[in-house]
Parts: sequence; C-alpha cells; structure tokens
Amino acid sequence: INKLTSDVETLQDEKDLVDGKLARLLKSLKDLEDIIESQRPTTNKAEFVKAVERPTTDKVETVKKPAVRYAEMYKRTSKRSTVRGNQRNWNNLKSQQL
Repeated sequence: INKLTSDVETLQDEKDLVDGKLARLLKSLKDLEDIIESQRPTTNKAEFVKAVERPTTDKVETVKKPAVRYAEMYKRTSKRSTVRGNQRNWNNLKSQQL
C-alpha cells in the first residue's frame, strides 16, 4: 500500500508539472495568435477609389505599318550560301554538329 501511495504522489506531482507546462503553452499560443492577427492587414482599411470618368476626345486612328517593311530590314543582304553540317563560328568553335 505504501508503494502505491508513493506512486500516486509521484504521478500527482508529474500531473501538476505537465498541467503547468500546458497552461504556459496555451498562454503563449494565445499571445502568438494575437500577434499574428495584429500583423494581418484587414480589407476594411483598404479604400477603393472610383475611376475618374475622363471626357472622350476624338481618337485619331493610326494606320499600322506593314510587316513587310520590317521583314526587309532584318533580311540578310549577303548572298552567302547557307552551309549545313559542321559549321564553325568566328572564334573557330563548332556551333552545331550533325
């Protein structure tokens, strides 16, 4: 019986210790939740401003430039034949190898 009562007393002490730790953890959890909640931006603070109606002006339609002009600008003017296969570039390194 003495052994059982001593076991009960040690279990009571351990329970009190665990309850104290649990209470501290719950308090710190509540504090952390309060901190996180205070850091979150609320949507109530954001003010949405209506877009200002601007008076319409006469819009001048611009004619798009034809794409042919730009294609001519980037077209190669040299009549060099395009060699396929093992080609070397300006510093004598192979750029592709077939």
